[in-house]
Amino acid sequence: MYIEEGVVHYCVPNMPSACARTASFALEAAVLPFVSMLLRDRMSMDLVTGVQVRSGKLTHEKLARDTGRPYSPL
Repeated sequence: MYIEEGVVHYCVPNMPSACARTASFALEAAVLPFVSMLLRDRMSMDLVTGVQVRSGKLTHEKLARDTGRPYSPL
C-alpha cells in the first residue's frame, strides 16, 4: 500500500493468473449461457442493453448521440 497525491493505492497480484485453469473454467461458466442465447438468436433484456452495434448500425442511443451518428433501434 502507498499514498500518492493523497490517494491510497493498494496493489494485489493478478489472482486469475495464479490459477489460470480454474479462472478459465469460471469465466466459461459465467459467459457460456449468454453465448448460447446469442447463438440461438434469443436475446434477453440483459443482453439487449449491452448491444451497441448490430449489422453495422448503432443500436445504443446515447453512443449514437455522442458520436453524431444515426441511431437504429435494435
